[in-house]
Amino acid sequence: WQLTPEALPQVTYTNLSPGTYRLEVRLVYHDGSVADEVHTLTIIITPPFYLTPWAFILYALALLGLVWFAYRFVTRRQQARRRMERMEAEARQSKEMEEMKVDFFTNVSHELRTPLTLIISPLDAMIRHEDDTAKKSALTLMHRNAQRLLAMVNQILDFNKLERQQPRLHLSNADIVAFIDD
Repeated sequence: WQLTPEALPQVTYTNLSPGTYRLEVRLVYHDGSVADEVHTLTIIITPPFYLTPWAFILYALALLGLVWFAYRFVTRRQQARRRMERMEAEARQSKEMEEMKVDFFTNVSHELRTPLTLIISPLDAMIRHEDDTAKKSALTLMHRNAQRLLAMVNQILDFNKLERQQPRLHLSNADIVAFIDD
């Protein structure tokens, strides 16, 4: 029991935790005798909104949501990384295939170039020594087609050089009409 001063019959309790409390009061008379009768007052202190069970449920849901979003973020990032790695591997593989094709055409072009030069030289000699115009015309046609094939092979080889190195532009003056006629 706690006695209060006569002039101020009140009590103050601060910092009470949330819950249900019972305040029991007995009357003390002027002569100092205490009454037998006890009066009871039930006091309910509610917790602040951030400490209620509903708040804790919301906190748990927010935490679960945060964990879920973090998981989704990490998995999407890993998928994007895998997708990029796959694209890079495909690009590397495509580049390697392209290089293999160019190497193949280069090798074939080298193999074609040698027989073509061996065909053109005797054709030149045959054209110079041929007196029959029909045969000379046929030999000239063969020579021109062999030269065209050799020019195409040389273009393939030049293309390979351009693929391997940075090309440089070499300007020259030429007769465009003669070029087109040819």
